[in-house]
Amino acid sequence: KTFERPGLATRYVLEGSGEPVVCIHGVGARIENWDDVAPHLSRRFLTLRYDLRGHGLSTKVAGPYSLPMLADDLDRGGP
Repeated sequence: KTFERPGLATRYVLEGSGEPVVCIHGVGARIENWDDVAPHLSRRFLTLRYDLRGHGLSTKVAGPYSLPMLADDLDRGGP
């Protein structure tokens, strides 16, 4: 699935139910880095994993990127 807002499309997977857990991959990685972990988490939790901006299949927007910017994407309704 993809969450879209002006200038940014974010690929994400939302699975399971319960208390939410957000899985954020490292810089230079992508959503698939959680493929072995997410099925176990989603048995007990509502698990969100997503490609950070500029990573995986999310929009490659002009940099520079910063940790506050990446955190803001999630806080302001990213995926």
